[in-house]
Order: sequence, then C-alpha cells, then structure tokens
Amino acid sequence: MTDYLSMIHPSLRDILIEELSDELLVHYLLCIRNRGAKFRRQDPFTEKFKDDILTLFAFFQQYPESFASTIKDRWRLVDWLLEAEKGEVVNVYEGFKREYWDLNLSWVEAVLRSRDDFERSMVSAVKAKAAELSVERGAETIMGRSIGDDWSLLDYLGQREHYIAGIPDAYMWSTV
Repeated sequence: MTDYLSMIHPSLRDILIEELSDELLVHYLLCIRNRGAKFRRQDPFTEKFKDDILTLFAFFQQYPESFASTIKDRWRLVDWLLEAEKGEVVNVYEGFKREYWDLNLSWVEAVLRSRDDFERSMVSAVKAKAAELSVERGAETIMGRSIGDDWSLLDYLGQREHYIAGIPDAYMWSTV
C-alpha cells in the first residue's frame, strides 16, 4: 500500500482503502457461501474467523478514517450470522437485511446450510421473516456484490456457452 499511497491524491486514499476492504470482503463471503464449506460447532471456526478479522483489522487500522467508519462494521455483521444461536438467526437476519437491503436470501441460506447445527426450520424462519420484511431500496451495497456465480468453473474452462446451448458433453470436452 505504501507504494500506491505516495502516488495517489490524498482525496482518493480513503476510497482506495474502502474498495480494497470491500473486494476482500466479497471474496471472503463467496468462500463462506461455498457449498463444500462446513462450520462445525466443535471446531474453533469462530476463533479462526476472528483471527482472520483481527489480521484484517491490524492492516486497516493504519487508515483510521476508513477503518472506524465502515470497514469494522461490515466485517462484524458476517461474524454475527455465523455465531448466532439457532433461535437468534432470524433477528440477526433482520438486522442484516435492514443494513444491507440487497442481501440475497440464497447467500444467507448457503451460509446457514454450512453450519453443522443446520435445521431446515432455520431457513424457513428466515424466509418467513424475509416475506414480511419491507426495506427501502438504495444504492448497491457490498452484499449485492457477494451473490456469486455458480458458473465460475465452467467460465474458467470457457465452456459456459456450450453448456447453456445444450451441446453434448462429449463434443464439448473433445474441443477443449
């Protein structure tokens, strides 16, 4: 960062810091949404998550204007959803949704399914709350960018268009 900060106009510094934090958070959220990820209550996942956050905070505390106003709060919301007791998940979701109007229900469901204490009733309760909750739309937030795309592997292989077009797999893989 020190290489960039000497070249950037001071008015753009805070914007760069916040954008860097947002991109890191988006990628972290996408990793949490990963279907293969499982958070077991007996494992110290909350300690690992907190360790990741403390490492992140140690870096961003060098920039107190951005850190105190936005970065710290955004990362804490994610922690609340993972650590919440089963009975509190709906309340955490409601607070999360009020803060981030474009919070995608599929992301919340994926995070809840990654918990080892997952029960379908948790998702049902969150969906019921989502149906009754009315929030005012605004500018896109960080959660709108963390929806993810299940096509990422196919995109990497350059085969998404073949798959969508219905071209047989044998032909598709023979052309790679």
